[in-house]
Amino acid sequence: MKLSDSPSSTIGKLIEATAIAFHTSFQRLPNAERRDSPQLVSIATDLQDSYFNGILRADLAPAELDAQIEAALAPFQRRHVPMLWHIGPSTRPANLGERLLAHGLAFHESEPGMAADLQAISEFPAPAGLTIAPVSDLDTLRTWVGIWAAGVPGAAAEECYRAFAGVRLDGALRHHLGRLNGEPVATVSLYSGAEAASVEHVSTLPHARRQGIGTAMVLKALRDARMQGYRIAVLSASPSGLPVYRRLGFREYFVWHRYMRP
Repeated sequence: MKLSDSPSSTIGKLIEATAIAFHTSFQRLPNAERRDSPQLVSIATDLQDSYFNGILRADLAPAELDAQIEAALAPFQRRHVPMLWHIGPSTRPANLGERLLAHGLAFHESEPGMAADLQAISEFPAPAGLTIAPVSDLDTLRTWVGIWAAGVPGAAAEECYRAFAGVRLDGALRHHLGRLNGEPVATVSLYSGAEAASVEHVSTLPHARRQGIGTAMVLKALRDARMQGYRIAVLSASPSGLPVYRRLGFREYFVWHRYMRP
């Protein structure tokens, strides 16, 4: 598939499908529960972090909407875990966000779903002193999580470590750690999907920002994806990352809206 030959709606669905595949990959965790039907795709784990629990796609009947919302939330309520409800281009009905608010969820964030042609990405030199290496053991993974989850409470960071430690380090999701003059300062991951590669977990410690480190980390993931034979890379862009991704050649195709149940 080429971006230039595909309608925006097709690329939007590709971004959404890749995100769903990435998040449901955590079904490998102990006691995880994946639900996959024409009406709903969701993943529920025992982890007390909404990142690992959520409803990823919903196509619900307007006449039964409130009952279907309650049924969809039930697995998370039973587990007493927080969750995110992701609203993307395939979500139906159009007023689902309003009904989620009525059911006690709170609006969490909006982020663009973006894609880039890996044959046309812009190249930039890496900062002097930056080295980027794969995460291949659990000790390095703990360091990686410490960077990615910097600023969150210790218990939440430990939950994140448990989640990533439960997924093969040499599988479809692979992490890289960036060190500046030997100090761990940045993270990135690459998820190898069916038709596109997804850039995930881009993070740089505050004191190391505005030096081009984040750009170099994303470029590392994009080059790896290209070497694996992918033509398209996708991601969900935070406000701080959006200028970086645009500069590299990513384009917005839709906007994710996410609602949280604490």
